[in-house]
Amino acid sequence: LTGLQQRTFLEDHLQTIIDHNIHRSPISFAMIDIDDFKKINDEIGHLTGDEVLKTVCGIIKETISDKDIAVRYGGDEIAIILPSCGLDEAQTLMEAIRSRVEEHTLDIPEGIVRATVSIGLAALTQQTNYKVLIRTADKMLRFSKQHGKNKVSVNLRKIGPED
Repeated sequence: LTGLQQRTFLEDHLQTIIDHNIHRSPISFAMIDIDDFKKINDEIGHLTGDEVLKTVCGIIKETISDKDIAVRYGGDEIAIILPSCGLDEAQTLMEAIRSRVEEHTLDIPEGIVRATVSIGLAALTQQTNYKVLIRTADKMLRFSKQHGKNKVSVNLRKIGPED
């Protein structure tokens, strides 16, 4: 449906990406969730929900670079691995995705549909388990959702092996 990697990709490859890249450069990781996606499905229909999901994934694919990896984490959640990408650059990229989704309209027979996304972002500068990176970005995603949605929340604390 989305043309993205599936969640098993993270389980199979994220630790290897961390192990091979962390000594050369930071690695950023984002979790993206479509705001009120259940409401779109319930009130307008699953076909429209599918179109919204495909549209958001298309915007993500157009915005990230060839070295970045977008993964459908589950339902309407998308994870993005940003190897060799520091937090400032990743935040700028995530803000571009957030803004492009917000500005996009989907014209359907029932009318115009607009969507927004909430994003959680974290970065590694030292070796750790991949689950720590996912957990930290997910925590920031929940922060975005709890504090108004349609925003990028960034973990500014260094993530390390003790986490």
